[in-house]
Amino acid sequence: AGLSYALPRNFYVSAGLTHTQSLSGLDAGSPGFVPAQSPELKRISNDLDFGLGYQDQGGRHYQFRYVRTINGENVGERNALIISVTFTF
Repeated sequence: AGLSYALPRNFYVSAGLTHTQSLSGLDAGSPGFVPAQSPELKRISNDLDFGLGYQDQGGRHYQFRYVRTINGENVGERNALIISVTFTF
């Protein structure tokens, strides 16, 4: 789920919440779990996402986003800065 708001001069801000959940898998705390089984882990995470973007006259989008994991199971804490450029054809 997310929201985006247009600002003056072709800028915009966005905020969102993402929930990701595996449908099956193992729990790292289950009896008999070994690290070799890591690819089979059941992962659940909730992330907050904040962004600032700009669209130029040529239709290209530039965006800076910050994503932070607020809670989860079998996932590490994540703080990510994402920079993206989208070109039109």
